[in-house]
Amino acid sequence: MKRRHFLQTSGLALGSVLIGNAVLAADSEKRSDISSYPDKVTALLAGSEVTLLKSGTGKWSAENMAVSLINRKGVMEVLVEAPKTALSQITLVWKTGSKLSSTVLNDHWERTYGDVSWHKPNATEIFPWYFMEITPKNEIYGFGVKTGGNTFCYWQVTENSLSLTLNTRSGGNGVQLGTRTLKAADIVIYKSDESYPFVALKEFLKKMCDKPRMPKQPVYGINDWYFSYGNNSEKLIIEHTEIMAPMAEGLTNRPFLVIDAGWFQNPPSSPNDCIISY
Repeated sequence: MKRRHFLQTSGLALGSVLIGNAVLAADSEKRSDISSYPDKVTALLAGSEVTLLKSGTGKWSAENMAVSLINRKGVMEVLVEAPKTALSQITLVWKTGSKLSSTVLNDHWERTYGDVSWHKPNATEIFPWYFMEITPKNEIYGFGVKTGGNTFCYWQVTENSLSLTLNTRSGGNGVQLGTRTLKAADIVIYKSDESYPFVALKEFLKKMCDKPRMPKQPVYGINDWYFSYGNNSEKLIIEHTEIMAPMAEGLTNRPFLVIDAGWFQNPPSSPNDCIISY
């Protein structure tokens, strides 16, 4: 199994729309961009798509479930209740004008494989977690969700809409919330005052991760994938551990050893391995 096949992305378009504290402004419901409430909210319940109806300011409901959007200091908090049904995902949709002339920067679910770039939007692409945009006027925007959320989130843009999907599945099944209220995500929108995209991206990442968990000491060690590529064994792991151990003798900051994708019945290229592909 190739790890890049575990989760794949495909591509979008986006526009200069949601800006900072404008999110969920009291008079914003009449607007037609992402700084307003969504124009449509849908959910996948027990395998069927359901359109939720507006039931109050920042609230939508249908079939024993409800979605609430709350503005907390410029962050859009998404809360979900679904006490009597299996909930697989929620999608928020905003109507927008065509944004095909913008340039966007994508990311990946896990990490990049040399395929992240500034490029023109593609209607088949999805943006895991966040993406950046440069408009034809050289305005720089970021659209994302904060780290530590409870759903897998991705953005998608068609010619006339922008959507955010929040996957709530537990494994392959819809989550059974019962009486719990799920904080699905915190949506963060950013407009940069910087003229350099790299600087803007760093500032936006800080907003998405305002409480980073940084290691106290350097992290180092062995990951067997990068020399065995799954063709490992207990004997091979022990041999390489014995090679590394003397190099760390006396150090208080101990190295790690990762057995990475090593539990195959056959070589990784074989279709009959033990790893599940998605």
